[in-house]
Amino acid sequence: MVSVVAATPGGGVGSALLAAAAEVARAEGRNRLWLITTNDNLRALRFYQRRGLRLVGVDRGAVDRARRLKPSIPTAGEDGIPLHDELVLELRLAPPADGEPGEPGEAGEPPDRAADEQATAPLPPTRGLRQPGAAGPGATAGTRWISFTTDYGQADGFVAQCHGVIARLAPAARVIDVTHLVPPADVRRGAAVLAQAVPHLPAGVHLAVVDPGVGTTRRGVALAAPGGLLVGPDNGLLLDAAAALGGVTAAVELTNPEWLPARVSGTFHGRDVFAPVAARLAAGAPLAGAGPAVDPETLVRLPQPVVRPEPAGFTAEVLTVDHFGNVQLAAPATLLEPLPGRLRVAGRDAARGRTFGDVPAGALVVHADSAGLVAVAVNGGRAADLLGVAPGDPLRINSDTGVASTVECWPGG
Repeated sequence: MVSVVAATPGGGVGSALLAAAAEVARAEGRNRLWLITTNDNLRALRFYQRRGLRLVGVDRGAVDRARRLKPSIPTAGEDGIPLHDELVLELRLAPPADGEPGEPGEAGEPPDRAADEQATAPLPPTRGLRQPGAAGPGATAGTRWISFTTDYGQADGFVAQCHGVIARLAPAARVIDVTHLVPPADVRRGAAVLAQAVPHLPAGVHLAVVDPGVGTTRRGVALAAPGGLLVGPDNGLLLDAAAALGGVTAAVELTNPEWLPARVSGTFHGRDVFAPVAARLAAGAPLAGAGPAVDPETLVRLPQPVVRPEPAGFTAEVLTVDHFGNVQLAAPATLLEPLPGRLRVAGRDAARGRTFGDVPAGALVVHADSAGLVAVAVNGGRAADLLGVAPGDPLRINSDTGVASTVECWPGG
């Protein structure tokens, strides 16, 4: 719901529009309508509550934050009431599904107070969160999924601490651990893993932390895309994943102190900045509540990996090497289409194939991998070891014309 305004009040136009919106929502399989109004709008509160909507959340200071971006917003609203907060109302169109929270207060007290009592110092109180499942602007309707990607490893308690923050702020959220074994500080590897994973994950909030610049002037950001939200450092980690989700439509810097603990570690923003923001977004808080808007054009981008078509093949940068030693190149698999079945890779014989078993044991196969990129593998072995390559190295793939094809260095490399 965006607005209900009648030129002539009292004629039933608002009620008819509300009923029509509910009918459209039901036809599309939705189970709720929600809307936002300001704390001064007593007429709206009276109108909507009489028609079955319930108050489900308060975004404290939302109007104050908006006023910093748009100073023309007045400080007082109707009846001289100070204008500070946004109120969220919801109309249930169908009974809650199994495991889905019911109406506010059904458990004996309002959701905001219940969430408050689940959070203890040093986390800030969670009042102001919308009820899980009631999405705000920049959130995915009904989302309770958070994916989590880091370079934290598994030997320490870093991942568990972030999980704990999420559980306390958004207890209904479900977390998918993509990986915590990104090589330390390898932003490009983290970006590739995240971008290749998000198209196959449920819509939700994608939390990623590979952050060698933690505690410096690098920004923390949250991005909105048609397919979900992303939270992490502004160091290029998130943008390929955002592109895979349809492209960045909005971005904010994570500066709202009400969303963060009183003391933020200078070296652990995953726990103290990114996890709290991801949890609040998954619980339905609006993207704009996290901080001021950022021009997407100012977001940090990683250098594009080199892919160079050539008359008899192409040279492409090694993008990743996976657990099995398979070598993924930055080249799209379409570059293989004009090439013959017999190939040369770094001066070695290879063959085009669809599966590892298309070549004898120990032989090289060049194929389209599950991400739609060119990959080189050894049937029963490790291509990266055989070829002596690592991420960032160039690799030339040619047709088998008798011309040697070798690993080369980029100019200045």
